[in-house]
Amino acid sequence: MTWMTWRQHRAAAAVGAVVLATIAAALVWLGVTARSKVRHYGLTSCLRNGTDCTTAIAHLQRQYHWLPPVAASLFALPLLAGMFWGAPLIAREIETGTYRLVWTQSVSRLRWISTKLALVLGATATATVALSLLAVWAFQPLIPVLGNRFRGGWFDVQGIVPAAYMLFALALGSCMGAVWRKTIPAMATTIVGFAAVRIPVHALRRYLITPLTHTVTFPLSTAVRNAVTGASEILPQAGLSPNDWILQTVTRGPSVDEAIHTYCPNLPRGAGIGSQPVTACLAKVAGLNQQLVIHYQPAQRFWTLQAVEAAIFLVLTAALVAVCITVVVRGRPH
Repeated sequence: MTWMTWRQHRAAAAVGAVVLATIAAALVWLGVTARSKVRHYGLTSCLRNGTDCTTAIAHLQRQYHWLPPVAASLFALPLLAGMFWGAPLIAREIETGTYRLVWTQSVSRLRWISTKLALVLGATATATVALSLLAVWAFQPLIPVLGNRFRGGWFDVQGIVPAAYMLFALALGSCMGAVWRKTIPAMATTIVGFAAVRIPVHALRRYLITPLTHTVTFPLSTAVRNAVTGASEILPQAGLSPNDWILQTVTRGPSVDEAIHTYCPNLPRGAGIGSQPVTACLAKVAGLNQQLVIHYQPAQRFWTLQAVEAAIFLVLTAALVAVCITVVVRGRPH
């Protein structure tokens, strides 16, 4: 049974192997060249020494601006696998009648469907995990350049969640094939089912683990000074890592506009920081404070969030496999 299953699906396996090998080669090339360029522009040393990395980051951003949209496009791979590998897995056998030959050779329905699912899902999971862990290595040097690993395009193609997405899509396609017994309806419902689960989980990812809260208290005069001089906001000084995932920021206390309107209504535009109007304004708001409340997921939770989201899809995969086996084993004779 195992050998027959392999022979039936060896063409699809060959196509999958070519796709995986191509992506793996691209990731190896990316990881090697990115590390070389990061060293060339001095990003590694400036991050290690705590010096200004603006120039190095700007150079690397110009060279790798294409990477985030390319990574985001890989979102479609599990869906394509579910449509073109999962949906025909059972439906095509029923449509063509090839299943009858197996069932008349003392092979039970349970063994037939279990062997198919075990081989296809097992091989896919192994290959996808290897590829997504390679992606972790390839993207690592570019995190300071293109953003932290919680970004949608990064999170979805690294770690262990890509394998969970792939297994879910294949199980969904196989289950729809067993239910509909026709390939085209199975493919159509696979698209709908995958989107119906994948999109809400993506939107709710930030809340899968209760976010942490970080509060920064600072003088209102600092915010007024920043508004007058055009300096950066207080957020970069909040004491969080650039690799943390900032979910929401809430400012408590009087706003800058309220403070200026209340205490400095006659402050002229373009007044210099050392001018008498600005000095007088800052004196009036002295003693008043603002609070910046930041809700965030710390960088250390990357793998925890990966595990939680992967577990959701694996539970759904197990449920779909159970439904698929039940439909085939207990279904009416064909």
